[in-house]
Order: sequence, then structure tokens, then C-alpha cells
Amino acid sequence: MAQSDDAIREARTWFSLENYRTLRTMGLYEWGQQIARRVLIWNSLKLAPNKVFLDNELPKVMADPCSPFEYIIPLTAVKQLTFGDVQLLHELSPCSVPPDSPVDAGAIGNLEYLLPYGHLVIHLGAEDQDIKTAFDYWLQQCRQDKRVSHPSKRKTDTARVLHAKLILPYCDLRAWACWKNFDLKERHLICLLYGIDDPNPDRTQLRTVTNNIKSHINLTCAHALMMSDPRPVQAPERLQGGLPPEPSVDFV
Repeated sequence: MAQSDDAIREARTWFSLENYRTLRTMGLYEWGQQIARRVLIWNSLKLAPNKVFLDNELPKVMADPCSPFEYIIPLTAVKQLTFGDVQLLHELSPCSVPPDSPVDAGAIGNLEYLLPYGHLVIHLGAEDQDIKTAFDYWLQQCRQDKRVSHPSKRKTDTARVLHAKLILPYCDLRAWACWKNFDLKERHLICLLYGIDDPNPDRTQLRTVTNNIKSHINLTCAHALMMSDPRPVQAPERLQGGLPPEPSVDFV
């Protein structure tokens, strides 16, 4: 493995936070595609080695980390809740929200991109008409939620929040180091991400980034972002994704 000092010198030849500024105004659909891109890259490094994909994709990320990446999922009005969805909701649940509060009521902060979704528990032992009546009432109440009726501002705010978390720059540095077999130390990551050149830096900021990565860099989050800012549905033969929850991805 190459020495860490060589790694940071090499990283500086291509890495700059300026290259990620476009993320501040990027649509949530494109944000989801970029997150999916990082998941697929890391899976190709660690879970199912795919040198062809890596040799094609990582140079593109190094040249322009915001460059388009085509990742498509089927968009449907209703889908089954997956274990990946439940795990994500649990990981992102605000500590200040009582455990018996509706999930939708807690859609703040990290959960803002879940605002276009409804989360229900349906008792299938009830009569069909009772279920439909209850659903109609619930839907009517949701349609009155002003937070859901103004998607443009929400999309802009969410993009800025995600950009500020530095999750994509961190992922790219870690993936590049692994691909090139470089030993990139924590202090070098802190230097590249925060401009702090200290042999013994405070690692608190980096811990915040890695915690956010555990919550956001997964296909469940990518799909949620894409479905909250949908594009016209593609022809069936072009649809990709819709996969079961992927194995745990650990960038940290």
C-alpha cells in the first residue's frame, strides 16, 4: 500500500470541494442518482469486485463528481414498505420526537425528503370499505399539509443540507484511495475536507460526516430522493433499480 503522504499529494491533483458546488442546486432526483453512484462504486470495490465498472466510473468522478449518472427506478404511487425503508426511518428518527408520534409528523431535518410519502399501518383484517374510508380521510388530511404543497423550496433546502454534510466528497476520497491502494489517513481526510493541516486534529467533524454517511449512502435513501422529485417514467426496457435492500455499505 502506498504511503499516506504520497496519497494526499496525489489526491490534491484532482480533489477540490469547489468541484462539488453544483450539488447545492442539484435536483433531488439527480442527488439520488449521485448517491446510488457511490453505493455502486463501493459495492464494486468491496462486495462484488467489478474492475471494468470502477476503471470506467471513478475517472469520471475524479474529473467531475457532479457529472450525470444514469440510474433509473420505477416510480409508482404505492409500493410495499421494505426492511431497508424501516431501517432508514429508524436511523433518521429525530431524538426529540416521542416514539408514538406518526412518522410523517417527524419529517423534519434529515427526514425532509420523506415529506412526499405517507407511512401507514393497515389492518387487513378490517372490512375493505372501512379501510378505504379511513384511507380517504387520511389522504385528505395529508393534502392539507402546507409543507408538501411547496416542493420547490423544500428541494432547494434539502440539496443545500445534503451538500453541507460533505458525504459525497468523503465517499469519493475513500473510494479513490481504495481503488488506487493508497493509505489515506483520517488527518489527511480532515485536511482535504476542512483545510485543517494538523498532525493531531480534532476528529469530531469527521465523525459527523461518517455518521451522516451511514444514514444517507444507501439505495433506500437514493430511491427516496429520486421518488420525491420524479422525472417522466422511462420506457419499461430502460428501467433499472427497484432492487431489494443492498448489503450494508461501510465507507468509514
